[in-house]
Amino acid sequence: MCRGTIKSCGCQQFKKGKDHHLWLGKNKQSQRERELKYLYGISLEQYNKMLKLQKNVCVICGNKEVRRNSKGNIRILSVDHNHEIGRVRGLLCGSCNQALGLVKESIKTLTSMIKYILIYK
Repeated sequence: MCRGTIKSCGCQQFKKGKDHHLWLGKNKQSQRERELKYLYGISLEQYNKMLKLQKNVCVICGNKEVRRNSKGNIRILSVDHNHEIGRVRGLLCGSCNQALGLVKESIKTLTSMIKYILIYK
C-alpha cells in the first residue's frame, strides 16, 4: 500500500476492462495519459521521455520487456515508484518490477541475496 502521492481509486479490484473509469476514452493514448496522471502523477510525454532516456530498456537489468499481455503483445515497461514518498524512479521490465515487490524493496534482503549468490558462484 502506498503512503505517498500515488493514488488508487480502490475500484480496480471490482471493475475490470472497459467498465473501469480509467479506461473510458476514445483511444488508447488518452486512456494511458489518464492512467499515468492518476496513478503516478506523470504525463504520457514524461513517460515517453523516460523511455527514450532509458533507450527503451529496463533501468535495472538493461533488457527490453519480454512479457506479453493477454492479446499476445509485448507489454510496456512498468512505472516504478517509491512506495514511501510516491516519487517515480524509473521504468522497469515486469521481472525486475516483480522482484522488487517480492522483496518489499528491502535493501537488507537484496544485499543478503547478492552475498548468497556470490558464495555459491
